[in-house]
Amino acid sequence: MAGKTGVSDTEYNTLYRNLEGAQKDFMSAIDQIKSKISEVNCKGGGLYTDNVTPNVQKLLQTLGRIQDSIRQMQTAEKEVISNFQESVSNIDTCS
Repeated sequence: MAGKTGVSDTEYNTLYRNLEGAQKDFMSAIDQIKSKISEVNCKGGGLYTDNVTPNVQKLLQTLGRIQDSIRQMQTAEKEVISNFQESVSNIDTCS
């Protein structure tokens, strides 16, 4: 169906995989940041950042909300692309 939008199926699939890969990499990077912050934000050898500043927990929560927003954006992107493809297909089949 991508061909009907002026993009070949191969090009579309490549672009889609690249976008999806970039988004997964970004989400993974956020997970790594959250993990590293959590590692030092602990008792018994950590930096006791929970005693130094409660903002560390707020930062972790904010990163979680960013990830939720990215997931919602990814879902919306897929829906927009699908709706566009369906619209083009419907126009192509109108007589």
